[in-house]
Amino acid sequence: MRKLILPLIAACLVLSACSKGAKDTVIPHDPKEWSKIDDQVKSLPSEERQLFAKYMLRVGIGGAFNGKSIPDGFTVGQAIEDQRKFEADKKAEEDKQAAYQSQVQAQRNAAVEHMNQIVNFAISSMAYSASDPDNGVMDDKEVFSYVVKNNGNKDIAGIKGTAVLTDMFGNDFYTINIELDQPVPANSEQTFEDYESVLNLNDNADSALARASLDKIKVSFTPTMIVYADGTKEEAPAAE
Repeated sequence: MRKLILPLIAACLVLSACSKGAKDTVIPHDPKEWSKIDDQVKSLPSEERQLFAKYMLRVGIGGAFNGKSIPDGFTVGQAIEDQRKFEADKKAEEDKQAAYQSQVQAQRNAAVEHMNQIVNFAISSMAYSASDPDNGVMDDKEVFSYVVKNNGNKDIAGIKGTAVLTDMFGNDFYTINIELDQPVPANSEQTFEDYESVLNLNDNADSALARASLDKIKVSFTPTMIVYADGTKEEAPAAE
């Protein structure tokens, strides 16, 4: 066993020395000479070889396009550490953005949930109206009636949000942008009629809407803004 251990230790020392020597190798400025350091790079551990390759792709090759070039006297080891720092900084920024996005989404969810407690929205009727060029009706349309209930103690001047229509199989097939600028007094219910969506029957979503029957669909409403008669408003942060 001792005879096996000694050669292994010696091999590790040789590899360590080779790796250290490789890291001290200066990277040639001329891309045509990069192949001259192939043997030194191959002596590096796998993880460091990958880091060096990424650095050369980002700075060496990428420098031709973004104006950044390898500094004078820059070594393989410095390139590895530069790439390692670049990746760490990139991950830190991605984590920061992800945390911010999570915070914004949580704020949006809370705002929407609160507005959903104040406002109830429903489609009370919907009907397809075909174009009739002979009588001056040029567009195919879907005509809606909406019912809005204000559960709050303040008069509402306007409501903005989106209504998503889902078929019986659970597929979302149409989204309506809702902007109602008519009042809904506190603790009351109002019906709004004759809201039209112009249809392009060559579009799959529009065609599905024209065929849809209200008793076979589900409507989910997401309020994004409530404007009150006193000038105040509630608003959900924009989704990013």
